[in-house]
Amino acid sequence: MIIPKYSLPVFFMFWLSNAALAADFSVAYKWCEKSPLVHSPIIDLKNTPKGTAKLDIKLFDTGNGKPHLYGKIDFKNQKSIACDELTDFFTPLRPTPGWCKKTLFLLQVRAIDKDGGELAEAEYSINCPDSFN
Repeated sequence: MIIPKYSLPVFFMFWLSNAALAADFSVAYKWCEKSPLVHSPIIDLKNTPKGTAKLDIKLFDTGNGKPHLYGKIDFKNQKSIACDELTDFFTPLRPTPGWCKKTLFLLQVRAIDKDGGELAEAEYSINCPDSFN
C-alpha cells in the first residue's frame, strides 16, 4: 500500500487538534438560586469535544461518596445546562447541622461519542451553598 506524501502530517494534525480540544474540556457549576436543596445545579460547559453525542454527569458528596446527581443526557451543542434541567437525575440534599462546613462536592462530566466511547472528562469541585451553613 502506498501512502500519499501528505497523509501522515494531515492525520497527525487532526489527531493533535482533537487531543488538544479534549484536554481543554472543562466544566463548572453553581447552585440553583431557587433552592439548592431541591433543584439540580447549573452546569457550564467549555470546549466540549467535537463529536460529543452524550454527557455522562455525576455529582458526589466527597464526605460520604453519596451521588446526588447521575445520568446521561443528549448533548445538543449547549454551553450550559440550566437549573432544574437535570431534576430527573438529582437527589435532593438533606444536610444536618455542621455537615456543610466540611463537605465538598465533586462534579464529573464525561463527553461520550455516538459509539459510547469517552472523548474527554472534566471535573469541578465546590463547597456547599452558603444557605446551608
